[in-house]
Parts: sequence; C-alpha cells; structure tokens
Amino acid sequence: MVVTAHCRNVSCGHKQELDLLRLRDTLGADTPAMRDDLLPRMKCGECQSRNVDLIYTPDYAKADAKRTGNAYAKTRDGRCLRFLPTSSLSTD
Repeated sequence: MVVTAHCRNVSCGHKQELDLLRLRDTLGADTPAMRDDLLPRMKCGECQSRNVDLIYTPDYAKADAKRTGNAYAKTRDGRCLRFLPTSSLSTD
C-alpha cells in the first residue's frame, strides 16, 4: 500500500509519499491509519497548510504476483492473460 499526501493549496500543490514504517514508529502500531484519523495530524511540508488530502494506492505488483501465480494465468512474458485476439492464435 502506498499512501500519498498532497497539498490542496492551489499555489502549492506539493505531494509526498508517506513512509508507513516511520509513521507507525512515530504514532504507534495501534494508531488507525485511515484518512479521517491521519488528516488532523498532517500539514504540508512546503507551505505549512493543513489543507491536505491522502490518496491510498494498493501495491498492484504484489497483488498481480499473487493473482497470476498459476501457469494458466500467464503468457510467456509473465503478463496476465486476459484474452487473446483471434489474430494471435495459431491454427497449426
């Protein structure tokens, strides 16, 4: 999971990916990490505004590795096989 904080101040627009391990060490392992829990503690590192927001992005590489772990879900180059166009199917 990647959490990115971004400043909503139009003249700033700064954004930064949060270090989740450092956040855990600073706030404690039992501290909730949802948007409403973290926003009161956040401010922009550039303009010091408290008008910030958070974006939570899943780690798609790990999810894809788990999802495509079987041979039937992979093509030769390792990408997920969703569908094959009929022009790429061989008719030997």
